[in-house]
Amino acid sequence: MIDKQSRQTFPILVLITVASLFVYFVIVTTRTVYSFDESYTMALIRYSFVDIWRITSLDVHPPLYYFMLKSFTFIFGETQLAARVFSWLAVVGIFLLGLFPIRRFWGDGVCLCFILLMSILPVIQFLVVDIRMYSWVMFFITAASLSAYSIFIKPKMSVYAILVFTTLCASYIQYYGFVGSMVIFFLLFIALFLSNQRHSWTRLIPFFLLFLISFSFWLPALITQIRAVDMHFWITSITPKDILLFTYYTFSPKEPAHPYLIFTLPQMAVVLSIMLIFIGLILIEVVRLYKQKEFRETILTAMCFALVFVLTISFALLYSYIKSPVIIPRYTTTVLGPMLIAVSIGSAQILKREKERYLIFIFFGLLTVLGITRFFAEDRYNEEILKEDREMRKFISNETQTKRAFISTLNAAGTLGMFSVNYPSNLFFVYSPRKNRGSLRPFHLIEVNRLPEDFDFFYIRNRYLPTDTVGPKQDLYFRSKIKQHYIITDSLIQYERSIYKFRTIHRDRENISD
Repeated sequence: MIDKQSRQTFPILVLITVASLFVYFVIVTTRTVYSFDESYTMALIRYSFVDIWRITSLDVHPPLYYFMLKSFTFIFGETQLAARVFSWLAVVGIFLLGLFPIRRFWGDGVCLCFILLMSILPVIQFLVVDIRMYSWVMFFITAASLSAYSIFIKPKMSVYAILVFTTLCASYIQYYGFVGSMVIFFLLFIALFLSNQRHSWTRLIPFFLLFLISFSFWLPALITQIRAVDMHFWITSITPKDILLFTYYTFSPKEPAHPYLIFTLPQMAVVLSIMLIFIGLILIEVVRLYKQKEFRETILTAMCFALVFVLTISFALLYSYIKSPVIIPRYTTTVLGPMLIAVSIGSAQILKREKERYLIFIFFGLLTVLGITRFFAEDRYNEEILKEDREMRKFISNETQTKRAFISTLNAAGTLGMFSVNYPSNLFFVYSPRKNRGSLRPFHLIEVNRLPEDFDFFYIRNRYLPTDTVGPKQDLYFRSKIKQHYIITDSLIQYERSIYKFRTIHRDRENISD
């Protein structure tokens, strides 16, 4: 029950939520440059629902997120801003979960801690702006875990239905959502069994079967994708450096792939080390609380929510070592919500203890510093990328043709795909002497086995290759074969992209011979 004091506190919680969501909305509106994955998303939602199902069945993610985003952008426009707002809405939903079910279950203290974590945790700045599925998986997994807890304390048929709906949505958006959903069902079965709630335990079985049957429509695609991943996948083997990255990714003051612009690696290492020390001290305090009878049930509840995160990531790590690497840091955000609930429950209990509450104050203070640092670091980085983008547009717009031709080799098709999204009114060719067995979709690229002899073109190099010359091994053809027929008349080399203007000389030779 919510008492009078709680009703007086609620406006403060709402005010913090509104202020945080406003800041996140500002971040959304100021981000204007695509990453490759975001370009993939924007290219894919331009297809029909049937084609999206077919294309994603050959990729590594289920199609629901793209269905949802396509429907949203059909109403509000196929723009970058609309797509980013859609990711922001998922974060809005997570805040609402904090204001209502979390507050109803555990009170204002846990609600406040959860909202503060959502407001200052650095990685949320990534989730809120990225045109990908991660924020929505996090929303549905968080909602599913709360539904499971609601079934445990007071089972209702409507909540069983909500559990099936939220787990299905998470599963059809991303495979970590499926693994997380299976973990939630597994933990709920165990909790009901150990608490002797046999009626609720048996009632859960048909709903679990309904979940499995409903997801089985995607099973053929899942089997095909598992085979493809086992044979070849872009994720590399996990190294000790990767383990370190996983450890601090959630509260990193910058995107791991981005350069250091406003601070250095040693500074970052010191701050993150201090953070890890305080996390360790808080865990020790939580163990002490568990030993006290009055806190045991609450801490045990927090541990169950934390296990949704721990077991999901542990399964992914185990599979990565045994079969094929399938985990990268950003995938961990899909099941971050239940972990934040666990941290909030534990933090609220420690705050009740006068001698130990300073640990929580310092912990939240450090997170605030890291969150503010990330805001300014990413803002500086985005300014640099926006500057490069303006230079690229200026370089390309100097041409007089209404349609320009862009060409890349097969290894740079991804970079060319980004160009096809940024400059959609032009022509995009992928040169490959041999037939490409893979698919170039969802990008609208034309595969050719000959270079043009009657028009000039822009040559796009692989963004991950050295930019000092035109020709490492992957560009062997351009280094050794075409120089007698084509001339580089201009070039632009930037942080992650290189573009060369080629002029064909076939026609010049024909004129000379005449």
